[in-house]
Amino acid sequence: MDLVTSYFFLGLTSVSIGVLLGNANGGIKRHLAYFFCLSVYLFYLFITPFYMYKMGVKSIILSDISDYYDDGLNMSVINLCSFIIGYWIVRGKKLELTSDLNPSLNSAEKSESKNVFKTYIILYGIVLLNISLSGASVLNVFLGKSVLGLGARGFSYYLMNAVDGLITTNIMGVLFNVKRRIFLIMLFSSFFLFILLGFRYRILLSLIGIGIVWLYKIQFNVRTIILPTVFAVFSFYLILFSTFNRKNLFEKNWLNLTYNPSLFDYSIIFEQTRGALADMAIIRGFEIKNLEHDYGVTTFFYPFIRLMPRFILTNKDGYYPSPQLSTTIKAYDIPYSATVGEATTNVGAFYIHGGIYGVILGSFLMGVLIKTFNNRINVKSNWSLLLNITFSVSLFQWITRGYFPQWIDTFVYMAIPVYVFRELSKKTLTKRLFKKKTPKTA
Repeated sequence: MDLVTSYFFLGLTSVSIGVLLGNANGGIKRHLAYFFCLSVYLFYLFITPFYMYKMGVKSIILSDISDYYDDGLNMSVINLCSFIIGYWIVRGKKLELTSDLNPSLNSAEKSESKNVFKTYIILYGIVLLNISLSGASVLNVFLGKSVLGLGARGFSYYLMNAVDGLITTNIMGVLFNVKRRIFLIMLFSSFFLFILLGFRYRILLSLIGIGIVWLYKIQFNVRTIILPTVFAVFSFYLILFSTFNRKNLFEKNWLNLTYNPSLFDYSIIFEQTRGALADMAIIRGFEIKNLEHDYGVTTFFYPFIRLMPRFILTNKDGYYPSPQLSTTIKAYDIPYSATVGEATTNVGAFYIHGGIYGVILGSFLMGVLIKTFNNRINVKSNWSLLLNITFSVSLFQWITRGYFPQWIDTFVYMAIPVYVFRELSKKTLTKRLFKKKTPKTA
């Protein structure tokens, strides 16, 4: 057995130990974000790079990484162990002696469903208003006569990011039992908008979030096994469809779309999850190009740079590219690597911050912070559960894109609908209580 294969199986063993620890302390429903991270790490850091290794893939962006598979997988194992230790070193909340985590999940009130739809309308309206304020015709955009462009910002970058909140409203639609017809309108109209903006990750995060809600609500019988299976197959098809047809969808070439799953290139799944190979390119870059660490500047400083509007920080563009992105670009052997779009995982980001010690410390702190957040979750509260699912799903962006400031953006905009919904629910409850207290007149 070669060294790469040894590290691969060591990684699988580490994931298994992490899963056993989670199951022994309450299971996936009590440690949702933790289990979600383990599952993403398993695929991105071990399964995909090992597949690439076995397929003989030797380069990424024309940069030879064939000698760095062992270093990359070794770093992934170190990351995983540090994350697991960091998570479990924080003392957890005392388990409640109950078999039902949330008895109200399958009996959400009609008022909650209405508030979900109101939240959806508010966010969708903000996005459409932002497109309109930019001078574009909303009607022409939806008819395909006008193209927004990849990552379009409209009139305001801050308003356009409200589209991330639609991921959360899709999750809320299932959690609070919105009527099927209304939910399907919400789901597909938001998916259509996601496609127009050119980012497939929002569709993926919506599907993941919906799947997690079903995990919490499921009561095992034939019907509840069939429905999630059908949903999983449909989700897998939709992800492959949107990936294979990415260019045609973005350019609105509806007649050239490929629907037959037998024609899809299934290896594209590994091509789209090869962040660990980008991490290996970073290791190589530091070894042969004497790149410099940024010592966490990108993670701790750039969220504030990203937040500042240009009328306050007039020289904002001068701060970009961030040190992390600049290092990533320099790691490759071609001058146009900045336009290719290969993102490291968060492990690669930790390495850029401080080498292998950055990986150990960063992964450990990540585990600590996720456990601290988890301890604040009340599994008996639907609102708290929704926030937990939103937080967990958003971590996909942090792990797979490795750019902390972007993850902050994603999580904040995904969390906004949670608080909007909460305020609407409070008003509904206040009105209901007021009506009960008001005496009837003769």
